[in-house]
Amino acid sequence: MSSLHKVTGSMIGYVVSVPQVSLVGEGRTPRAFYQVIRNIRWNDPDSGERQERKVAIPFTSWGKQAEHDVKYLRKGSHVAVEFRIENSQYEKDGETFYGFQFTVEAIEYLDSKEETERRENRQREA
Repeated sequence: MSSLHKVTGSMIGYVVSVPQVSLVGEGRTPRAFYQVIRNIRWNDPDSGERQERKVAIPFTSWGKQAEHDVKYLRKGSHVAVEFRIENSQYEKDGETFYGFQFTVEAIEYLDSKEETERRENRQREA
């Protein structure tokens, strides 16, 4: 019955932060952090006007997936992400904080090799 409590999702968007990697635990497991942004569009119920908002989701990937993400993802990369939402908690200054973590289950890199090379060249020139 634990699957009843599993919350998953998927989205297509663009990477807005360079993936940062750290090694966690005694086994030194790679963990990567990065954000993916997407536009949310809707019609305002009162005015009927089209509305748009950008939403950035912070993702965490682990192990081999984290290694691949750090190697292949760049700011502006177009991706499709499947993820699960997990409870998280941490302590700071003796106080416990609770939140959510978006953990990558699978990711598909949607950019072509040519698009990736063009983006990398523009970033080097800037």
